[in-house]
Amino acid sequence: MAARTTTSLSVMVSLAILALLSLGFFVTTVIFLAQVQRLNRELDTSHTNLAAAIPNDKQSERWDQLKSEFGGGNGVVLGMDAAMDDIAEFVTGRRNDRLSDFEGKASNLDLEVGEGHDSLLVAVQRMYDDREQLKRDLATAQNGMEDARAALTDQQDQLARAREEHSHTIARLTGELDEYQAGVNSYRSDVETAQSDFRSRAASIRADADLSVTGLEQMNRDLESRIQVLERQVQRSRGNDTNRLRPYNEEALVDGTVVDVNPATGQIYLSRGRGDKVPLGITFQVYSIGTAIVPDANGDYPPGKATIEVVNVDPTSSRARVIRGSRGNPILKGDLIANPVYDANKSYSFVVFGNFDVNNDGISTGQETQQIKALIADWGGDLTNDIAGDTDFVVLGNKPILPPEPKFDDPPAIISRYQSLARAQHTYEELFKRAAETSIPVLNQNRLFTLTGLNIDH
Repeated sequence: MAARTTTSLSVMVSLAILALLSLGFFVTTVIFLAQVQRLNRELDTSHTNLAAAIPNDKQSERWDQLKSEFGGGNGVVLGMDAAMDDIAEFVTGRRNDRLSDFEGKASNLDLEVGEGHDSLLVAVQRMYDDREQLKRDLATAQNGMEDARAALTDQQDQLARAREEHSHTIARLTGELDEYQAGVNSYRSDVETAQSDFRSRAASIRADADLSVTGLEQMNRDLESRIQVLERQVQRSRGNDTNRLRPYNEEALVDGTVVDVNPATGQIYLSRGRGDKVPLGITFQVYSIGTAIVPDANGDYPPGKATIEVVNVDPTSSRARVIRGSRGNPILKGDLIANPVYDANKSYSFVVFGNFDVNNDGISTGQETQQIKALIADWGGDLTNDIAGDTDFVVLGNKPILPPEPKFDDPPAIISRYQSLARAQHTYEELFKRAAETSIPVLNQNRLFTLTGLNIDH
């Protein structure tokens, strides 16, 4: 009995265990079927997604590639997810970043990547190229900066040398200026001393000159008194006949006559020749009567009716040509000729002084004075520098004009010129005064040319 009870208990336990195992298997089967269904659904979803991502003709090949690349121990999806995390970490430094995060960060960096733009590698390559170009530009700029720094250093060195040379030059010029200033001061002192000596000498000379002038004036008054006494004695010796010793005016003397006229050739034959000392080229005024050669109230002489020039000289006669004539008043046989410089029996003595204007340019010069003297000498006249007892004519040019009297400190050349002009003016006035006192004819340039026939436009 006891045995049956133990056997029944064992069977019951076994049945219970079997029931429990069956229940467990059933539950496991249900759970497995549920998982299978879920996996089938996921598989269908995966196939659908794969079909959307990969064409049907490429699914097997692409899937194989994906399994090969991402198959690993965790499956393709997890492998791809891990790869995306790796890519995100590689690109942005964060594993959980996705494409939207990358686009935002790329936008902040001004990277134009994505649809319609370059790829990330192209953008990075462009940035790299830009960076390399910037490096090259930076290197070029640095080289240029180094060259500029070297040039600046060189210029600074040159500037320093120039400043040093400038300082030396200024020092040298300052020294020379000091020496020059010392020389100027010394020269000014010498000039002031010379001026003082000059003023003293001038004052002494002026005092001596005043004394000399006073003595000469007294002597002149004494001579004038003696002249008056002598004139009264001469008048007493002449009696009342004041015309008995009066000579003819030298300028009114007739020098010859016209002996013949050849109207066809225009030649005039004169009574004077080589034996009468007629010089070749001398001119004569032709007058009808001798009394026409007399000055008027103003001292001017009337021109002759013609002017002739001697062109050929024979022993006893000469031939002349007409260089000025008068219409309606021809030269006739028997007309008189005259030239104040010429005289067959004597040589006239002339004193010529002053400046003349022979070429009528309005400027009187000393050179033209020499031309007047040469003309008189060529015609046989004698020239002297001062009035003497045998002086026949005084020919005066323009009176020298004195400039303002110079100061004591004016240049010596100006003072010397003023003194020379003052002496010349005094000589001019003295010659005119003495000629008038001694009744010597005074001729100016116009009167001389009129009498000799040179003033053919008169």
